[in-house]
Amino acid sequence: MLTKKQVSHYIDVQTKLPPNRTKSPKYRNLSIQEIVLLDLPNKETQNPLNINKKLTKLTSFGNWGVRQGLLQSNPFRDMKLFIKKGRTERKPFTLPELKKILKPETYLDNTVHFKHPIHNYGGAKLGNAYYWVFILGIFSGLRTNEMAQMRLEDIKKESNIWFLHVEDSEQTNVKTANAIRKVPVHPQLMELGFIDHVTSLRKQKKDRLFWVLTKTRDGYAKQLSRHFNEKYLRAVGVWERNVKVLYCTRHTFVNALYQNKVDENVIKALVGHEKEFTMKHYGGEPFSPDRLLQEISKVNYKGIKWDRLKI
Repeated sequence: MLTKKQVSHYIDVQTKLPPNRTKSPKYRNLSIQEIVLLDLPNKETQNPLNINKKLTKLTSFGNWGVRQGLLQSNPFRDMKLFIKKGRTERKPFTLPELKKILKPETYLDNTVHFKHPIHNYGGAKLGNAYYWVFILGIFSGLRTNEMAQMRLEDIKKESNIWFLHVEDSEQTNVKTANAIRKVPVHPQLMELGFIDHVTSLRKQKKDRLFWVLTKTRDGYAKQLSRHFNEKYLRAVGVWERNVKVLYCTRHTFVNALYQNKVDENVIKALVGHEKEFTMKHYGGEPFSPDRLLQEISKVNYKGIKWDRLKI
């Protein structure tokens, strides 16, 4: 019978092993016991986050063992390493920063016309995803992965208004129950041809908005985040580690709503934050489609040359 004492020993060994030990020329020919006994100065060891990821998988395995009657209890449960989280405060993009990012020639060259150096995706594939994700983010407040995983069936009309539906399904995941929501398609997105793009993808029998993205352990957003965080935002001098990244399109949208004095309860409904007591416990949808569209339409980034960004 596997015990928590044995799991503790496993964790102790993991904390003494280097990352990627099977790939490193320095360690790959050594046994685990030999590596543990190595007394090297500045010996690199695994990040606690990586150990916890392994424990997450083992916890799922343990749960399966309990369901199958192979284990009486799950010895991996509650065994993760404690990690003190230093909260990094992400910030919205300022208007001067948005002007740098969305300068038409630069933005188009690095999104829809971008040529990937390794894979020949070209403008018609990853380039379209790069183009839409930033603009969609600052006009909808969706999290990066919410946009990256969005299905075409999640974009639909209600009361003659187009909405982006964030759903929890077999193909999509939400961060919390509050994240399930619907967000009107901003008029600026309509002018840029977003719904025309969606219609074109439907005619091509695609199932997702960013159909070219491949799914990884953390969802579909990796390629998008890598492009903006490692390349484009740095190139235009806006990037700041964990503070100014692609995800900050969400913060930019929320900040714009507050600046335009949009009711806080409407903001929570649009961005999927926990509702106030009355709304939370009495349910329903207190804001009509027209009201949501009216409020989101107040978001306006002055000075951006949208006519030259239309593709």
